[in-house]
Amino acid sequence: FDEAGVSPQYVQHMSQIHSILALVHARIGAAVVPEAATRLHFDGVEFRPLNITPAQPVELFVAWRRDNDNPSLKPFLALIEAQVEGAAP
Repeated sequence: FDEAGVSPQYVQHMSQIHSILALVHARIGAAVVPEAATRLHFDGVEFRPLNITPAQPVELFVAWRRDNDNPSLKPFLALIEAQVEGAAP
């Protein structure tokens, strides 16, 4: 926003996509949402891609419980780590 000289007025910060789109549907502002939100259908809500050049990276985190004993956790984390290493510049 700073680079574009825009100062948005944050009225509410939310993380639940359905709740965000419900507010947009109710004409309570606009929102920047991930691409996955476009698969949700709210009548009258328009989605437009943000073509930001150069593309800005998004910082992502993986979270899990320390006491998680699910046998699929270690292979999952190994897969994520391999993907991250493969994507490094």
